[in-house]
Amino acid sequence: MTNFKRFKRNEKIKVMKILRALNYIYSLRHLESLLEIPYQSLWKYINMLSIPSDEVTANILAKLNELKLIDQTINDFMSMHKNNVHELVSDIGLLSLYALKLEDDLRDQDIDIIIPISGDSIPFATILAWELGLKMCIPFFDTKKVEDSKIRVTWYHSHYNNIELFIISTTCVDDLNVLLADTVLDDVEKLKAILHLLKSGNSKLKGVVTVYIGKDCLNFIEKHPLQSVTYYIAVI
Repeated sequence: MTNFKRFKRNEKIKVMKILRALNYIYSLRHLESLLEIPYQSLWKYINMLSIPSDEVTANILAKLNELKLIDQTINDFMSMHKNNVHELVSDIGLLSLYALKLEDDLRDQDIDIIIPISGDSIPFATILAWELGLKMCIPFFDTKKVEDSKIRVTWYHSHYNNIELFIISTTCVDDLNVLLADTVLDDVEKLKAILHLLKSGNSKLKGVVTVYIGKDCLNFIEKHPLQSVTYYIAVI
């Protein structure tokens, strides 16, 4: 008889979350053919109606690793939607899969709070915060809705030749370990301004996570070591 590793409940739940994310992109029938698991069972796992056994969990993980399915799915999806960036970075399946891929690494970074640095990145930051069990703080992207009197403000000359403001509550950036989240990080002046704002609040940058990163932003990060981790899928 084959002995299978005994998996903790949270490890099985993560496998179920990965299956759910994959199901946003693939049909149950396609997942059945890839993973060699009956689609009826997959449906139960995806909908959290049943928890896979140790044997099934081991088999699913083995297939995921053998096929490099998470990375392959992300890369294929990126290629398929390369001409429609907005649709790509709005896809819950892709964002969930990416967040689950990064989860273990990010748990090691001693993060206190996640800050989405653009309106479009709020869904991604929300998924990350949910998976990591962290607080999220949304900046005031609409200056007309600033009601908090305790705020920090920075400005920058954007690559669109506009003067832009970045406004956030002091409770989000004072003496905290911060993870910045974006979907398209392509404005190096904005990145510099936000880093200056964090420094003024005595906060530490623990990481930057984005789907796309601009060459200027990547060059800045590489030339100015931020003592933090940087994750991205593609350079634009």
